[in-house]
Amino acid sequence: WMASKPCPLLKGPGGYCRGSNLRGHTDWTKVCSFRHDARDSLTFDASLRYESIPDGSAKYNELATEVGRLGRVTRVRRIVNAKLEKAYESRRAFLNEKHGSIIEKELWHGTACKALDQILQKGLQCPADSCAAKECSVSGGKGLCTTLCDTNCNKCVKPHKWERCHMFGLGIYLADSAEKSHRYVRPHDDNTYSLVRCRVNLGSPYLVKANLLTQNALHDFVNCSDPSKHLDNIAVPWDH
Repeated sequence: WMASKPCPLLKGPGGYCRGSNLRGHTDWTKVCSFRHDARDSLTFDASLRYESIPDGSAKYNELATEVGRLGRVTRVRRIVNAKLEKAYESRRAFLNEKHGSIIEKELWHGTACKALDQILQKGLQCPADSCAAKECSVSGGKGLCTTLCDTNCNKCVKPHKWERCHMFGLGIYLADSAEKSHRYVRPHDDNTYSLVRCRVNLGSPYLVKANLLTQNALHDFVNCSDPSKHLDNIAVPWDH
């Protein structure tokens, strides 16, 4: 009966439910039994436009200096998405109220360039536990290992398996180094590369200092707020 009711989390400060794209392929995966309609998303039907950052400006020089070590910078653009920015500010205010302060950073994200249009429209979402089906018009053919779709898609249903990816769980991966994020970029058809510089609220960070006993030990982990209770069986401290 829950599936007939809209998910209440979509009406929350972030307009987001972690279980919207989880099918429960593993014991660690927590699914959501409520309905997730695209129209309930804060970024539904969002539009975006690009603003060129002038060559020679402080921001252009800052970003070009970091990325320039990887190759020639052809342009720097700012993404303007009013609905996504409103959702971000709502979540930012929620975290500030919850923790009494916020930790906000600008970090790099690298992904398949063919998927950027949808990512820039909806914002970064935690990965699904299903693969991107080739025949899917939304997620197929973009070089992705996990689908961009939620559980309403009837094509992207195959469980996602370890393929030297998501070492610390099915979360959003960002870095303060452009070189690190660039390793995960898959180029456009014209063999050019794009990196995304993101405004990020870190919430309450949890620092993991351990060696994973196997590379895929945390692969199916979907809730990284505090993985400490799982680490005893899958990791050993650095000083061992």
